[in-house]
Amino acid sequence: MQENEKISNKDKTKIMLISLSLFFCFIGFSLGYLLFDKVIKTNEECQREGVDIYSIEPIVKEYLSINNRTVYLYNTNEVKIINGINKISLKDYLKTYQDLDKVFQDLDSYLEVDKELKDGGTIIYKTKKDRLFFDRDLTIIKCNTKDGNKDVYIGEYMNTLTAFENGACGKDFFTDAEFTRVYKITKILEKDKVDNYHLVLLTIDDKNGKSITIERKLTDESLSVLKENEDFIFYFENKYQELIKEDIEEIFNKCTLTGVVPNK
Repeated sequence: MQENEKISNKDKTKIMLISLSLFFCFIGFSLGYLLFDKVIKTNEECQREGVDIYSIEPIVKEYLSINNRTVYLYNTNEVKIINGINKISLKDYLKTYQDLDKVFQDLDSYLEVDKELKDGGTIIYKTKKDRLFFDRDLTIIKCNTKDGNKDVYIGEYMNTLTAFENGACGKDFFTDAEFTRVYKITKILEKDKVDNYHLVLLTIDDKNGKSITIERKLTDESLSVLKENEDFIFYFENKYQELIKEDIEEIFNKCTLTGVVPNK
């Protein structure tokens, strides 16, 4: 009788331990599912729920490298290629190539050019709507900048402006309508005086040692304020909120200089 009672107690203990294990596994699985669901929720689901895809902070991950050029995935974990009735990963497809330019030649019939940038030759592609090759609609940025960046970005619902602002193609862009920069005036050369204005050449340096020379028409008062080898605050207007690279030449060439004051 005691032996049966001992066995019964052992069984009860086992049942209790198994029950507790199952309970904690269930809790862990439930929490994991909820968290994982938030991470992998598709863009289509977000759209159905009224979430603005473009307002979500983009996720960019390095995918693979081919001949010193890097392919990044943007807002997606994987891209599938439709191969007959099967699907293969983009990575497996790209591994058969040694040259990304050859990839784009072979994919020409599946892509359409959305925009070409005047930065050396960067091209933004959209996949064609029939989806004969890719398993979803994609935006693809094929970088080709004057600085030598030739990386590729592939993703869903990609806001290319945001992508460039976040560093795609090695860019450091901004689109502020009004902004200021501190530069040093290293040389002031008066060319001529017309009526009450001085025609002046100003050589301006940024903190990286890059300089630009601009021509300005200044009053006596304005000219008296400017001093060589001193820092000044330059006020700019980017009226049409163009993509501006953090570069002194591009800033002066694309934006309107609206004012200069001493940096005190």
